[in-house]
Amino acid sequence: MWPEGHVRPRRYLQDVIRLLRPARRCGLKGGFGWDQGSGDATELDVFAKSFWIRQAGTEVTLSGGCVVRFEDSESSRLRLGGSVALVPGGIANPFVGAAWKLEFDGRARAFVTGSPTDEPSLRGGSA
Repeated sequence: MWPEGHVRPRRYLQDVIRLLRPARRCGLKGGFGWDQGSGDATELDVFAKSFWIRQAGTEVTLSGGCVVRFEDSESSRLRLGGSVALVPGGIANPFVGAAWKLEFDGRARAFVTGSPTDEPSLRGGSA
C-alpha cells in the first residue's frame, strides 16, 4: 500500500518576488493505492485519489470593448482506478488501465458586460 499527497500553490513569478496578490490557483490532492505482483510477470495497481482545486477569477476586455468577468471557481473530485501491467523485465512495460472520476461540486460563472452567462454544471462522473 502507498500513500500520496501534495499541495500546489501557483503564482506568477512577479507575485512570488513582490508578494502582491494571493495565488491564482491552488490545489490539494490526497490518496492511497495498492500494488500487487501476481508472480507471473503481471502487476495490479488499484488507487483512490481526492482532489480540491480553486482557481481565482479574472476579468478581460475584448477588442470590441466587451468586458468578460470570470468568478472564482472551485472543484472537488474523487478518482478511482487501476491498471494491469506486464513486467517482462525489458526496457518497456506495457500496461492497460482505467479510472472513474466523480465531480462533487464544481461551478464556473462568468459575466459579459455585467450580464450572467449560462453556468455549466461540472457535477457527475466520467470514465
